[in-house]
Amino acid sequence: MASYTGPTLALTSRPAPALYTYKPLPAQHCWRCKQSKVVFSISPRKARPSATKKPSAYWGGRLPKRLDAPTQLFRTKAGFLSPVACLPRSTDGNFQTGSVMKPLDNVFHELHKNGLLILANVSDAGGARVVESLGATAIATSSAGMAWAHGYADGNQLPLTRLAASVESMTRILHVPLTVDIEAGYSDDLQHVVRVVEAVVTSGAVGINIEDGTAPPEVLVRKIEVAREVANKHGVNLFINARSDVYLKSLVPASQRLDEIIRRAALYAQAGANGLFAAGMVTPAEISTLCNASTLPVNLLARDGLSAPEELQRLGVRRLSAGSSIAEFLYGAMEGLARSFIERGQLDTQALTGFTYGKLNGLMGERG
Repeated sequence: MASYTGPTLALTSRPAPALYTYKPLPAQHCWRCKQSKVVFSISPRKARPSATKKPSAYWGGRLPKRLDAPTQLFRTKAGFLSPVACLPRSTDGNFQTGSVMKPLDNVFHELHKNGLLILANVSDAGGARVVESLGATAIATSSAGMAWAHGYADGNQLPLTRLAASVESMTRILHVPLTVDIEAGYSDDLQHVVRVVEAVVTSGAVGINIEDGTAPPEVLVRKIEVAREVANKHGVNLFINARSDVYLKSLVPASQRLDEIIRRAALYAQAGANGLFAAGMVTPAEISTLCNASTLPVNLLARDGLSAPEELQRLGVRRLSAGSSIAEFLYGAMEGLARSFIERGQLDTQALTGFTYGKLNGLMGERG
């Protein structure tokens, strides 16, 4: 196939510097700007000395020092998009180059295949960046934490506009997959659930949690089906984690809970779910039985009485979530610090360790 050597880049009408050759590839989904695009393989080639001095404005404001291997450039209706906007980055902030850019949705699916994925749920973009900086391979939101951060109570109260803005603020700064807890879809109206999933997916998330609560399981089945339809429409291999509250909310008598959650797991899997969140389950024997009976990777909620992560992995658990616990502690710490300052004009930090302003500001500024 002939090489394409003269694209017009987005943000400028001037021709691109002749530093690379471009070969069309099949369309893929860009996880930086959330659109499906024609992809071009970019291969470095020796350029004239004057070409190497072209300003970075050609590339949308910033250019990696050198692409050492073939990588990809996305084409939009407006032209060619800056590789700075589209190239995935490693957790140290450096651009990743290579012949294949693995979409984050596929990465997130793979994280559930082996080992135990531990998710320290976050409430906002700042918290997401902090958790990512610790080496987290994926980020999950806490629906309660997100609601509280906006001044709303947990329980399907957060407005869709606030949810979408929060998700986009996280995907803007993150380099790893993001999964978003959308409670029960914020409604039993399927059209509203469609709007919620569409907002989350187009904002860059690659996974969702969606729960049954006290409603009949058939309600969640339909929500999973429409969520899958929305994701497919946008070309996203969305990881749908179906949360069942059989244990957490004692929906049936204790003697029936295991059979009921196994039944629901089968229903949700058939509807298109990719994981089962058995929130509230703590007994090792029941956990093992569920993991063996369900085709879905099992997710548990960290709580008192739950076995250590090593034991959970041995039992077959594939995902462990903190839920709202971290947000609860953070608000408690803020209350204690604020009280000491209001009452004595001093910050009592004896039992607390925290980030310095400089470190936090540095983390947020790395997105550039």
